[in-house]
Amino acid sequence: MKTFLCSLLFLGFIQNLSAQQDTILVYLDKDEKPCSPQQARYYSLQHKDRSAWKKLVFDIADDKVEYVAYFLDSFCTKMEGPYISFHKNGQYKTSGRYLQDKKTGAWLSWTENKKLVDSAFYKNGFIHGLSLKWNNNGIVSDSLFFGEEGNGEGRGYWPDGKRRYQGHFISGKKCGQWTYYHKNGNPSQVTLYANDSVGSYTCYDEEGKLQKKDCYYEKEASYKGGDKAWMNYLSRRLSIVKLPAAYYSGEIFGTTMLQFIVDVDGRLTDIKVVKSVDPELDEIALDIIRQSPKWEPAVQYNRKIKAYRKQPITFSQPQ
Repeated sequence: MKTFLCSLLFLGFIQNLSAQQDTILVYLDKDEKPCSPQQARYYSLQHKDRSAWKKLVFDIADDKVEYVAYFLDSFCTKMEGPYISFHKNGQYKTSGRYLQDKKTGAWLSWTENKKLVDSAFYKNGFIHGLSLKWNNNGIVSDSLFFGEEGNGEGRGYWPDGKRRYQGHFISGKKCGQWTYYHKNGNPSQVTLYANDSVGSYTCYDEEGKLQKKDCYYEKEASYKGGDKAWMNYLSRRLSIVKLPAAYYSGEIFGTTMLQFIVDVDGRLTDIKVVKSVDPELDEIALDIIRQSPKWEPAVQYNRKIKAYRKQPITFSQPQ
């Protein structure tokens, strides 16, 4: 019922926007900066709501709401008022409030199935007091404690309770030495920060020995051979696949948008369609991704991590 009511509210809001002359449509890139429609990852509808500007942001791939926020200015740069983001199933993802462009009061985050995973209280833009995050099993994964002006300490934990990281904040930014740990408890990386900027870092393997080769602070997941090799793989598979008769007759064509995870061993998992073009073409696209060779996994703090990726596959209109 709650999801249904939210949908009705948003539908009503969008209908009202269409009747207003001061509604602004803006296309946004992956960093949410204005761009051309061809480069857009998102789009926003911005509308004057009493003394504030209301901004509703959508994922251009599926037209689903990403978040709604309020701003003091028409350029939507200074936040003021409630902020709510949403999961793809319409459930709340994050809820909080801004005051003079700074987070204030209670901020909460939930999983898609409504489990609370993050709780923090903000004062003048900084976390104040104890902030906790929980994993899907209800076990604390992150514990942050801040005094005045964002000075404090952060600790992270693996599901078995072993340390995952530990370090200090000054004015809400990472400063000094931070130590990250492998799941077995040995350090994976010691990083020196200054105002959230990485100064230097040293890596260690899972046995705790100094690691000089393949020492990364962060590295994105990648197909072996790079983006060009990945596009060659997709093109090659598309060129040999058997397409349905309805495609050749011009009845079905377009772009299927897929999402998948590059797992820590390089396998592609959790492959799903986020924007459908046709069930038969969707399944062909899914099969192409399923049969992909392994990727190089993403790395963070000298530890392999899962990485989410989106991939459009276009079935061009037959000539």
